[in-house]
Amino acid sequence: MPQPLSRITNGQRIGYENSLPFDNPMICAAALQIISSWSNLDSQVIGTFGVMFPESIEILANRYIQYSAQSPKKSMIDALAIAGLNERELDVFEKLLRKKEAVYKLRNPIAHWVLGHSDSYPELLIATDAKEYIRFDAKWRSVTNKMSAGEGTPSDLDEALLRLLNSSQAYDLEELNRISGQIADTAKLFVEFNFLLGVRIRDNDRKWHAEKFARLSQMLG
Repeated sequence: MPQPLSRITNGQRIGYENSLPFDNPMICAAALQIISSWSNLDSQVIGTFGVMFPESIEILANRYIQYSAQSPKKSMIDALAIAGLNERELDVFEKLLRKKEAVYKLRNPIAHWVLGHSDSYPELLIATDAKEYIRFDAKWRSVTNKMSAGEGTPSDLDEALLRLLNSSQAYDLEELNRISGQIADTAKLFVEFNFLLGVRIRDNDRKWHAEKFARLSQMLG
């Protein structure tokens, strides 16, 4: 799991740059792989639409990608699943969606937070909550202006710095690879689900279909 930056630094001041650690290209590549892997996972979800409603896949895909937030996407997925899946398939699909939600939470900071690094910890990628980063930047500018006018001290930043550290996560290469691996594994499960669903729709081999779905359901726990 990623570590809170405050736990690593013990609250001490560190140098910080709000950019990827380009001196560590493997860390950069691993972060980008997480973003790329997520796009593939999302495409497999759209693939499920295509298996259920092949004649409407373009319309459904365009509607899905128009949503920027996860909530309307989930509502759309839920409605289509209820309309297109039987009870056994729906149970497995809901397990898949829960797994997707779990890896979404792992991926989200890499995709949406401010990514940076510190020369004090060159082996780490630092992800900082964007709202807290903006607050810290505003505080830093305010304190800098006051110090230019002969007022204030660097210690005026201590509280804001502590909040920044507490809202930042640190990732090493192993953790980044673990996250992208979990996303890729989840995408593969959707591929298998879509294949089994397609077989049922085309061939209606109920016994074979039931056995395979039972195995997939067991894999998902």
